[in-house]
Amino acid sequence: VEGRLLTIRGHRTLRDFAGAKWLLRDRRRGLVERQILLGNDVLRAELSGMGLVFTEDDPDYVLVAFDTTLDYAKMCKVCDFIRAGKPYIATHPDFVCPTEFGSVPDCGSVCDMIYNATKKRPVVIGKPSPLMPQLAMEAYGVSVDEACVVGDRIYTDVKSGLNAGITSILVLSGETTQEILDESVDKPHIVLQDAGQILAALKETV
Repeated sequence: VEGRLLTIRGHRTLRDFAGAKWLLRDRRRGLVERQILLGNDVLRAELSGMGLVFTEDDPDYVLVAFDTTLDYAKMCKVCDFIRAGKPYIATHPDFVCPTEFGSVPDCGSVCDMIYNATKKRPVVIGKPSPLMPQLAMEAYGVSVDEACVVGDRIYTDVKSGLNAGITSILVLSGETTQEILDESVDKPHIVLQDAGQILAALKETV
């Protein structure tokens, strides 16, 4: 990722499936490795590389992520397994994903649709869980005093930082408006108009 402020190489990033990999690796110690997946090919390839097996019949668990290949038949099958009591995991609860064409339904919207059909909620391993910030700090040797979370959503980005005990920075250039911020119980440590103000704001806190 290259921009006006920072240059970040791919090997220095953690994607939403990093939490999935951690949890599923832990589950494999209990021989839980057959999954049915609602997710894109990138996630499928990552988990396949861990040796996990995909199945459409009698999975050990259901994993839901961002899936641009979602169709009605897949949704029905997943709902059947969830109603039958299969463990149900979601990578993140974001309702929309921003694209160059506008916002499109994300994992959280799919989980809401599943809830309406099953009355079951998933275990969420991405934000607002503290797992992702904790994995990043562990991977790069960073303490809670040296880390921060930056994002445009209070219910995922900011809440994740708060849950991990690190500085949370909210930018108002995305999903969150001033009205949403005023009404939210969860408050970020720093509020900025856009990401262009991040470096200056961090320098002021040092």
